[in-house]
Order: sequence, then structure tokens, then C-alpha cells
Amino acid sequence: MKFYFIQKPNIIARGRPMFLLDKKFVSKMQDIFINEMMVIPARIRDGSYKMEDLVPGYRFEYLVAPEDLPQVANTPKDIVYEEGHVRLFRYKSQTPSQHKPPLLMIYALINRSYILDLRPGNSVIEFLLKNGHDVYLIDWGEPLEEDRFLDMAFYIEHYIDSCVNKALELSQTKKLNLFGWCIGGSLALIYAALHNEKINSLITLTTPGDITHGGMLPLWSNKEYFDINKIIDVFGNIPGKFIRYGVIEIYPNKEALKNSIFYENLNNPQFLQLYLLVEKWMNDNVDFPGKVFKDYIESVFQDNNLLHGKVQINGKKVSLKNIKSPYLNMAAQLDHLVPIECSKVLNDYVGSEENVFEMIPGGHIGLAFEPMAQQVGWIKLLNWLNKHTNASEKKNQPPKA
Repeated sequence: MKFYFIQKPNIIARGRPMFLLDKKFVSKMQDIFINEMMVIPARIRDGSYKMEDLVPGYRFEYLVAPEDLPQVANTPKDIVYEEGHVRLFRYKSQTPSQHKPPLLMIYALINRSYILDLRPGNSVIEFLLKNGHDVYLIDWGEPLEEDRFLDMAFYIEHYIDSCVNKALELSQTKKLNLFGWCIGGSLALIYAALHNEKINSLITLTTPGDITHGGMLPLWSNKEYFDINKIIDVFGNIPGKFIRYGVIEIYPNKEALKNSIFYENLNNPQFLQLYLLVEKWMNDNVDFPGKVFKDYIESVFQDNNLLHGKVQINGKKVSLKNIKSPYLNMAAQLDHLVPIECSKVLNDYVGSEENVFEMIPGGHIGLAFEPMAQQVGWIKLLNWLNKHTNASEKKNQPPKA
């Protein structure tokens, strides 16, 4: 029998605010961090007193119908460009934008972009608007069956380029700040490598780089046994639930832990509201266009082709060394999908003279709702944008929450 000795874990540093936890839960967290597979027996062992805790908290108002959940995407916006299922939003602020050039955000093609505007107080878009920035967002919508044949080149050279040009036209600038999250970060990198003359600065967040350090995802997408063509032949567009359940299977114990945290907080309305909103988003899945999925897996998740300059878009070679604009790459400390070592290497391949890597607390989507990630990540993002817009000419002021 082996004995393990560990220090009491720093719960806040691991991305979970202390107000969500009680002493009993902290003791069980120690079991989990010794061996993740101990989570289930730990829960069974402690089930007796947890059932006692559940009884007074199990009330009718927590049986919430989806239509009764708090509304997401509350920040006012205009649709300034639309083609097929793709829309470009320009967000409205109570005061005119103070800073140029604008920010264009590219979210991943998985799930929906409202995670960036989840609710007041948990909206990075709202935060940037309050601090004087002009914000655009590409919303990918839901692909139709015929969109299965659109490739990654069309998404980059047509959809993204059209949105960039529209944002430049409306904001009356020649360059913009480009922000990409996860898969959106990969698309932003490719676009910036091909059209660097339009990029004032580039920001990527939780974006995969060196897949040899990519955890489970590159193992599952290994071309020796992951036949993309067969999957596309069967599905056309890749079902959103196919991807969602695949993500769950990477660390299924996290799903068990998450549900137990929910039951432990039935008497905490503040926790429940945010929990239910995040759950709504995590299960509000959209299909991934089939040919784009194939191109992305082959470009990023197989053989590190993007890093090694082996990707071509409409016959043009993509070299990250062509990116000369200032570059900020942010990775999440507890990201189990894109580990820090996987993302950090991007800075070694980008050709920017101003080339910055930052680590923020929390998990893969922590910037959207985890308090510590917001306090650190939002400020880093704001400071970067202030530095690379005309905000740097103005007197420094504390950020508006």
C-alpha cells in the first residue's frame, strides 16, 4: 500500500472561489488531488451527511425551466454585416468609443459566442466597452447542411476578411486589434500571417500551438486511427454533441465533481445563477462545418503543420514569422484542453518584435466567469489594448468594472 503526503491545496489558486466551498468539501478535494479517480469513492463515502445537507435545500424554485434562466448576451449590439449563418456584431456603449483602432473578436466554432457576454458583471465585452473600446464580434451561427463543403480557407479569406474590412470601414481606420479565443485564436493567427497590414496588434487566448504538449486531444485526433474522412462521410457537419461528449470524456471525473458542487450549493442563489448560465452555454452546442473541421485538425492537431509552415490557404503558404504586429498570447493556468506548454510555444514562432506571453488563473473558459481569471485576465487585456490604441496618449485612469 502506498501513502501519499500532500499539503492542503490552495483552493483559490486552483480556480474555485472560497465562498463556494465548505470544510467538508475541502477535505474531499485533498482526495481528488491525490488521485483523480478517487473522486467517486470519496463522494460515496461522504454521501450520508451530504444527503442531510440536501434535504432543506431541495426546493421547487431550483427546478428551473430553460426559458426562465437569466438572459444571456445582454449588451446592446447591431448586426453590421451578415452572410449566410455568419454575422458581425458591433456593440453599443452608453458613451462614444474613445479609443482607436477597434477590437475584433473571433470566437471558436464550437459552442456559442455569448460566453463573452454572459451577463452583466460577467461580460468581457461589457468591460471593454465601459473602458472606451470599440468592440466587434464575429458570430458563426449555426451551419447548414450545405456548409459542410466550405473549407477553412473560405472562412478565413472570405468570412473573416469581409468582417475585418467592414469593421475598418465603419471605424474609419486602416488597422484593427484582432483577438482570437481557442480555435478562433488559430484562425486569427492564420489571418494575421496572411494580412498583417490590417493588424494593429494580435491577441490569442487558450490557443493550441505545439500539439506534442496538447494533452488528450492530439492523441484522440492522431491520424493513425482518427479517420476524419469517414467521420465527415457519416455526419457531414460534425454534431455539436459529438464534440461536447468528447470533451467530457477527457476528464469524466470533472463532470462528477461539478454536479456534486451544484448540489452542495442549492442554498446559494448567487452561485446557482452563474452555474446554470454556464451550464446552459456548455450544452448549447452547434455543429462544426465538416470540411473546416477536417482542415483544422490536419493544420493544427496533426504534425504541428501550422507551426512548421506547411499550411496553405488558397495556394498561399502560411508562415507565422510573417506576423510582425505586437503579439499577446495568454494561456490559462488550469486549462486541461490546451495546456500552458501547448500554447506558450506560439511565441517562439511568431515574428513579432513585441512578443508577450501571459498566464492567467482559471481554466479554458475561465476568463468569461471565474472571478480570479477576470481580475487578472481582463486587466491584462485592457492594459494591452490601451497600450496599442490612442488610449496610450491619454492620462492613465483606473479601469471601470
